[in-house]
Amino acid sequence: MAKPETGYAIIDAASEPDIFSLLDEYSPPACCLYSEPLQPEMAELAPYLVEVTEDVRKWLDTRNTPWGMVVYTTVTMRELRHHLRKFTMVIIPGQEKPVFWRFYDPRNVWEILATFDDWRLHTFLGPVTKLETNLWGNKKSDRFEAQRKGYPEQATLRGMFMKFSQQQYDAVGRTFSNKLAEKIAVFLSRDVMYLNGLIRTEYTIADNLYQVIENNKFDFVSERKFIPSAIYDKSEATANSLVAFLIANDIRDINSIGYIAYLFAHRKIAGFDAVPEEWISILTQPGQSGYYKVNTLMLKEFGKIPVLCKG
Repeated sequence: MAKPETGYAIIDAASEPDIFSLLDEYSPPACCLYSEPLQPEMAELAPYLVEVTEDVRKWLDTRNTPWGMVVYTTVTMRELRHHLRKFTMVIIPGQEKPVFWRFYDPRNVWEILATFDDWRLHTFLGPVTKLETNLWGNKKSDRFEAQRKGYPEQATLRGMFMKFSQQQYDAVGRTFSNKLAEKIAVFLSRDVMYLNGLIRTEYTIADNLYQVIENNKFDFVSERKFIPSAIYDKSEATANSLVAFLIANDIRDINSIGYIAYLFAHRKIAGFDAVPEEWISILTQPGQSGYYKVNTLMLKEFGKIPVLCKG
């Protein structure tokens, strides 16, 4: 007789700070995936493993944040925690010490897992029999049965931490680049829609930038449904070229990329081929950091660094 499965939510307190209200109100079985005791500031950012009781399920269904994901298993909560803890930190190229990995982020977990070969996926899942996300009403789940059928159930990760080779790390990096390009495409599309009278609410480029690019809780996937395909397709081509250019020139941080996106909208750059040569010269300066190059361009265009952040 098959063992019954139990669902456990991995809830990221950094994305869903109301988790502590959930724990106080319903007292479900729960534990932190980080080693305890934790400093208060770390506890507010940590992932928590919470059994999905009926009350927890109803509570999760009301959330409008990228709170995490649900995993199903036949093993005990203690065994599951022991397995999942191994992936809260990973070793990446260029770093001597392990770095934190929020593997439970529903905004990119499926894309990252798609870069894993079958064996790597199998050892990552371990006792997890099913993975499920519900991001802004977009539900997805998978048991990965086809990928796992050739391997023994007891197979485990070798070593204390998962390691990413340069090739594996680059593959993951491309998933983030693709997501960033999608965000910029939505940002540019919204600006075009406003100029064409398709957005009638109060609008500024800075607010658009914050909502779409800087706000990690923005549902840009659903937003695409409201963008005419002709507008989005053109914006997407511009965004893909822009992101590839910026990354090739070591301009990677979200603030710098946000400034460039703002500049594109402010100067009404309709396509990457319309970028002034002087901008290209500034952003491709050898021996300068991406931050320096972007600030140099902002000072040239505006005479100051624009204040774009909220708060």
